Amino acid sequence: MGLFTPVWNRKDEKKALAYIEKSDKQSVLEEIALSCDYETRRIAAVNKLSDQQALFRVAVKNRTPCEEAAARLTDPRLLSGAARKAASAKARLIAVGKLTDQAVLDEVVRLDADVEVREAAWQRLEDKASRVSLGLTDKSPSLRELAVAELDDPMRLAEVAKTDTSEWVRKAAVEKLTDPATLEWVAQHDVSDYASVAAVERLTDQAALGRVAKNGHMRAREAALKRITDPAIRTDVMLVSWKTADRIEAVRSLSPFDPRLLQAAQDKHSGEVREAAVYQMQDVDMLVELVKTAWNPNPAYNKLRNMGKLDETLLQKIVETGSGTVRKRAELELDKLSFCARLRTGELGRHIISAYERQDLDALKKEPSSESVEAMILLLREFGGQQSPTPMAYSIRSVLQELYRSRPALRRANRAANNYSIQGHYDVGHGSCHSDDGPMIFDFH
Repeated sequence: MGLFTPVWNRKDEKKALAYIEKSDKQSVLEEIALSCDYETRRIAAVNKLSDQQALFRVAVKNRTPCEEAAARLTDPRLLSGAARKAASAKARLIAVGKLTDQAVLDEVVRLDADVEVREAAWQRLEDKASRVSLGLTDKSPSLRELAVAELDDPMRLAEVAKTDTSEWVRKAAVEKLTDPATLEWVAQHDVSDYASVAAVERLTDQAALGRVAKNGHMRAREAALKRITDPAIRTDVMLVSWKTADRIEAVRSLSPFDPRLLQAAQDKHSGEVREAAVYQMQDVDMLVELVKTAWNPNPAYNKLRNMGKLDETLLQKIVETGSGTVRKRAELELDKLSFCARLRTGELGRHIISAYERQDLDALKKEPSSESVEAMILLLREFGGQQSPTPMAYSIRSVLQELYRSRPALRRANRAANNYSIQGHYDVGHGSCHSDDGPMIFDFH
């Protein structure tokens, strides 16, 4: 630095600060505050400034010590100017903190670029209506959230809860809502977990919670289900839950004749749900409908059989309307029923029963025909299908086992059964043989 450099801008810090400390000339202090190269000296100069105009000119510059200058301002008009024009947001913030002019504060809230400055000005507004109105239209979510905290109008709260772009502002509005319709709408349609779950937590109507649990987004559905205490609504919701375990639990709680079981038995996503529904079902008409329409009708067909409902009329109906393996099974069942009817009234059946009553098992083994073997198989099914098989069932079973081991004709009958992909095992409860009318395949579990 040259000889003409002012003392306050030379390298010697001690001399420069001593010079500033002795100086009382406001113009010199202002010059130091605005143009000195050293920050500590600029601050020292501002701390000695008392001229409000000079302080204002320092405060509006974007350079230290603008904040210190703003803090020393006391003139309301200059404070207003600093709040609007200071280049530094911190300087504007300091000026706003000392302002009382409502018009200027209103202007700062509407126009300032810094959210912290706008919030400070907003907090100093005295008129609540103006404060709420300005806050709700501010671009900053934090300021809108502050405005919502002071908002009492249910209509405007509902509008904010539905339309604000910030999930936190919507949540703040929801937490002040009491209107069930609006709460339900937010719970169902808001994509934010925060807002939708907050709406669910304020709902008490069980029907509304049920609708949310069906139609809302994932977290809202889960929250709604937890708040449902009505058993009927809870079951109705769980039947359409995205969780397999929920659907199974709901199915098991239904009455065996509940028509909703039919829909559950055709669940597109889970075989466990379908199985649980068929297991629960006792309604014959629903089971028949499943036999006709389900992509896998065999469980329903087996359930009808275990219930003892497969009479000739029902089997004929399945033959006429069913398809695939179920139709074939029904046709075989009809053939079996027809043969059983002939057996019970025919000479052959009486002959076998009479031989058993005489304990003449040799008569059963002697030159058996395919019809006599079928007769014994059917009798074994009739007398051995009980929980406690009769002695006759054990006797006929032993005869069949011996014939199967010793007679080539029965082996050929067994191979004929294999052609239908049904293996005959007389000794474990399955039987197959030929009759004069062609292949007869029987299952007598």
